[in-house]
Amino acid sequence: MLLPMLSRVLRVGLWLLAGVLMLAALYVSLGRQFMPLVAEYRSEIQQQLQQSLQQKLQIEQLEGGWRGFSPLLTARYVTLGEGEAALQVESVHIQPDILASILAGELRLRAVTLTGLQLQVLEDQHGHWALQGLVLQDTEQAAFHLNDLLAKLQHVGQLSVLDSRIIVQAAEREPLALTYAG
Repeated sequence: MLLPMLSRVLRVGLWLLAGVLMLAALYVSLGRQFMPLVAEYRSEIQQQLQQSLQQKLQIEQLEGGWRGFSPLLTARYVTLGEGEAALQVESVHIQPDILASILAGELRLRAVTLTGLQLQVLEDQHGHWALQGLVLQDTEQAAFHLNDLLAKLQHVGQLSVLDSRIIVQAAEREPLALTYAG
């Protein structure tokens, strides 16, 4: 009596395992097939990001790929803002965390890698700091936007900055340039 019941439980367990493996294989192969098609939606993605960031954004090249069990989105030559005050990044690699996003009901990112970031932080004569066109003043609205940005960064598992150039210049002082920073 015990042996047939154990045999049935083992058979059901093996069928469940086979089903889970087939679903995982289907998920990965569909992702590998459809992620390269993301490049065709570059202008739509760029417009959505401009609306959510409320700033001009330019993406020269967009690629989709696959790494492990999650998609990988790569944007090359990204410019946020306009003119001299624009924030420039050579490439941005974004890897979403699919399972955590589904469980949380909102987008969660496993890893974000910024390569070739050109960043300049300046202080004016009044002691206010600016990040390439984004002035952080002592107003409630600026603090509110900064708090929103910091709250969104908590949804990123790993943030990497590689091969970047960061210039920090205090008022009436020599600039401090960090090249190939990571």
